[in-house]
Amino acid sequence: MKFLPDPVYQVLKWLVLVVIPAAATLYVGLAMVWGWPYADEIAKTASLICAFIGALIGVSQIGYNKSQAAAKLLAKADKEKTEAEG
Repeated sequence: MKFLPDPVYQVLKWLVLVVIPAAATLYVGLAMVWGWPYADEIAKTASLICAFIGALIGVSQIGYNKSQAAAKLLAKADKEKTEAEG
């Protein structure tokens, strides 16, 4: 399984946790003040985009964690084998 490179993961995480919610909140607030259209629709769309990207990066993180755990187990087994032989 191919995982997201760390810089891509970090940028997507920042977008989902900070940028998109902040931009949606800014638009909704300004829409109330200035009477701009579609405030509710934009807030809901931003929420759905965050949930979608969050799910994608969450799946990538779970897969990465599993591969790291497997690599650690293999390294431990190799070390124990080498110690037993030596």
